Amino acid sequence: MTMLGAQLDDLEALASQLRTTAATIGDTNTDARGQTTAVVAACRDAAAQSFRAINGALDLLSSSVLRSSEQARTANWTGANQQRFAEASHEFSAALGEVDVATRATFEQFQNNINAMADALESFQATLHSSLLRAHDSTEAMASAVDAQRTSLDMAMNQGLA
Repeated sequence: MTMLGAQLDDLEALASQLRTTAATIGDTNTDARGQTTAVVAACRDAAAQSFRAINGALDLLSSSVLRSSEQARTANWTGANQQRFAEASHEFSAALGEVDVATRATFEQFQNNINAMADALESFQATLHSSLLRAHDSTEAMASAVDAQRTSLDMAMNQGLA
């Protein structure tokens, strides 16, 4: 024979736990959004800081090379070594220009990769948000159903049928 009944305290505890779970779902959604936003911001900040540091170092190097070249140009100096220095200085300046172009291109591509990562994380976050919202609503509905069952059972078993 099937028995109808339940411990009312157990149903109250279950409804309470379901509401706690619903709140945890909401917290998880908020935390996930914060974490995905933070990782993108950290990548952007780190890339910008690295780009500035590399550019700063390259600027210092370029200035030093320029001062050396200027010093060599104004020195009273002739001969094969002076000619080799002038050629090497020209080659070095050209190489620095190539490094500058490569650095900018690399960090531009890196920024594009960060943007792609941000888009992927935003897509993930939208999917997660939708799934967690459904889970939250379902959990709240279960809690309400347990509350309703507890109330109905209490009325039927302890207060009598009207």
